[in-house]
Amino acid sequence: MDFGLYVEELRKEPLFRSLDLAILRSTESTNTAARRVVSGLTERNLRPRRLLLTAWEQPSGRGRRERPWISTAGAGITASLTVPIEREEELQTLPLAVAVAMCRQLGEVAGQPCRVKWPNDILLAGRKLVGILVEVVRHGPRASTAIVGFGVNRALPVGVPGAAGLVEGVRHPPALPRLTALVVEGLIVELDLRRAPAEIAAEYRAASIHRCGEAIRWKTRDGFAEGVFQGFDDRGFMRVSRDGAVQSLAAAELIEE
Repeated sequence: MDFGLYVEELRKEPLFRSLDLAILRSTESTNTAARRVVSGLTERNLRPRRLLLTAWEQPSGRGRRERPWISTAGAGITASLTVPIEREEELQTLPLAVAVAMCRQLGEVAGQPCRVKWPNDILLAGRKLVGILVEVVRHGPRASTAIVGFGVNRALPVGVPGAAGLVEGVRHPPALPRLTALVVEGLIVELDLRRAPAEIAAEYRAASIHRCGEAIRWKTRDGFAEGVFQGFDDRGFMRVSRDGAVQSLAAAELIEE
């Protein structure tokens, strides 16, 4: 499939009759491009609404902590969904809801469960299938827009250790336009449910690869720390015990053994 056919087929998807869609041939980062759109609208006193911005390729994308997320042309989904936030508390569970939706929808596509590696990686058969990056643009004391960036490997990335692709587990995975619509539809359905934080957190816990009592090591400014995993709270913060005390980690880079 070339870029022209990708655009043609994506526009045919029923979902995009009601959702704003922007398709780029190439961009350094869909989150950066989406941020420009949101900022441009707010500068004109226009209220941002839901928009899916997707790219055929992303040669210099980024994930958490500015790590690169490079997407080869046509090899997978590279997209950002802008989500207007009506209540500040929605931001608390948004990353959890996104991870839950991705696990559910891609598990159905793959025919096997997907799992969450804290805080925002989706694994298939123990390897990384999806990366998620949620950022927030604030444009007033109470107004903000979340930018939900995600990359899904349809094909297996070349030269990326620990990566997974849907083509490995699914003999005939959906074509990229159909796969994009399925994933975004699942995400929107989850967001529109507006479930209670405890309910979202419970599903996130069930999908997690982490189990209470396991040893956890993570990077700090001074090197690394270690403790024992004690579960997640309803915000998705990781609870760990160290030296007889329990602390919560909002975000951290876990160190693989």
